[in-house]
Formats: sequence, C-alpha cells, structure tokens
Amino acid sequence: MIMLEKSFGLMFFMRKPKNSPNGIYPIYLRITVDGKSSELSTKRKCHTSTWSAKTGRSIGGKETTRELNSFLDTLTQQVYQAKRRLMEADKELSHQKEYDRCR
Repeated sequence: MIMLEKSFGLMFFMRKPKNSPNGIYPIYLRITVDGKSSELSTKRKCHTSTWSAKTGRSIGGKETTRELNSFLDTLTQQVYQAKRRLMEADKELSHQKEYDRCR
C-alpha cells in the first residue's frame, strides 16, 4: 500500500550571520512536511547580490555560480529520492526523516 501524499516542500534560503559585513551569507535548506519544518546548512555561501530569493538559486554566468546551482540541484534531487524511498517502503514521511536522510 502506497502512502497518501502529505504536504511537502523544500526551499533554499540565506541567513544573515551576526558578523558578516561583506554580504556573503550561508545557504540553508528548509524541508517542510505537513507544516513542520527542519533546516540544515548546505555548507555553501553566496554573496547577497547574486542570490535570488524567488528561485532559491544564485544568478549570473560565472563558473562558481554554475557550480553552486548544480550542487543545490543535486541536493534537491537527493531529498526527493529519499522521499520516494520512504514512500515506496510504506514508511511515514516526516520533516525529521527527510532531514536525517540528507545529512
């Protein structure tokens, strides 16, 4: 029996650290399942001038931008694969399980 789909979302966002005068902020991933969320660091940073909050990706044509966006795309794919494996195994989907699978 395949589980019913729960509300699910993921997004990348930047969080300003206390001491960051240069505008380079760490990027986090938020996974939300049924209104409950978990956040984890991607261990990547981006300058605020090249970050699109709307798309959750870096903008521009530089190689570093392409590499960052490729990394974020890979991370997104890994989250969806973990979600699919949980659903195929008929296990409950929760924000914590998705978070644990991505660590």
